[in-house]
This record gives sequence, C-alpha cells and structure tokens, in this order.
Amino acid sequence: MGLKTDQLTPVEMPLFGFSKVSVQPMGRARLPITLGMAPNNVTKMVDFLVIRSMLGYNAILDRGLIGHIKAVPSSLHQKMKFPTPYGIGEVLGSQRESRRCYVLSLRDKQPLAVPDTVPPAADQPSTSRGTPAEDLLPVRVDDDPEHGAPAPEWLDSPGTGVDDDPPEREGSESQEKRPSREK
Repeated sequence: MGLKTDQLTPVEMPLFGFSKVSVQPMGRARLPITLGMAPNNVTKMVDFLVIRSMLGYNAILDRGLIGHIKAVPSSLHQKMKFPTPYGIGEVLGSQRESRRCYVLSLRDKQPLAVPDTVPPAADQPSTSRGTPAEDLLPVRVDDDPEHGAPAPEWLDSPGTGVDDDPPEREGSESQEKRPSREK
C-alpha cells in the first residue's frame, strides 16, 4: 500500500485472535474503502489496524463497518449485500482466493496430535456418583407453615398424578353426541 511507519497512529492495545495469542499492532491507518461496483457502491473512511504478519489476508472487516453500512454477509455464499441510494450493492468473494488464504495460513504449522483415549488417573478413585453434603428430609407442601397451601390429591397416589380418565369439562360434548357432517 505504500504506507510508512510514521504515517500510522500508535496503538497501545494488543489484538487477540481466536487462538488467544496476542499481536501488538504496528499502528492504526485511516483509509477510504469502496465496497461494490458503481453505481451500487459505498465509500467510507475506515480505521485499519496494521500488523506484521505473513497471513494471506489483505484486510479483515469488523462488525462495526458491516453494521454501519447495514450489510448482510453470508460466508456460505461468500457474498455481502448492502443498501445504497441506487439499489443493492454487493461484494463477491472468490473460492480460489479463500482457499489460497487458508493454505497460506496453515503453512509451517504442525498438526495437533490428539490421543485416541485418555487413560484414567491412577491416583484418583473412580466414583460414579458423589455423596450429598447433608441428609435431606422430604417435606410435604401442606406441612410448610410459610406457604400453608394444601397438598394436591395426586401427591399421595402412586404414579405421575395424571388421571387416566380426566373428568369432562362443562360445555364439552363427547364424540358420540356430536353430529357428523357428510359431504
């Protein structure tokens, strides 16, 4: 891009990636960015953090810019659409470029060795369930003096407490009493 170090605004805060590794930016550069093709394009001034890295990416747009231009990105379609005064603008990604950037980012990386099984620790006993810290006593709802609510009838009956034959509601008719309609 032709920017010199003295043209960058100093930045004190490190940049953290997905791997939680921090990178100290060289500085901040405020540059114009044009998204889309005329007449359906948008030009904005954007702050970019400049880092010294061998990544294959030229720039990464943040959520602030995407939200500011009211864009809708789709990583599946590698496309971003946004409204403009003349219609809908779009930025198209390239499958070939994405693959090239991905391959460059993996260069000189060692594959992570993951064991198939993790052996149990020899010094720790195997327990299937912990023991409670204290003994708990069952309490009936109607025995609770604070709430004073009577226990429901189904609490004393075995099972789930759901009646097998619930009583019919007033105003409802059984299937036999309903007239059938034939067409």
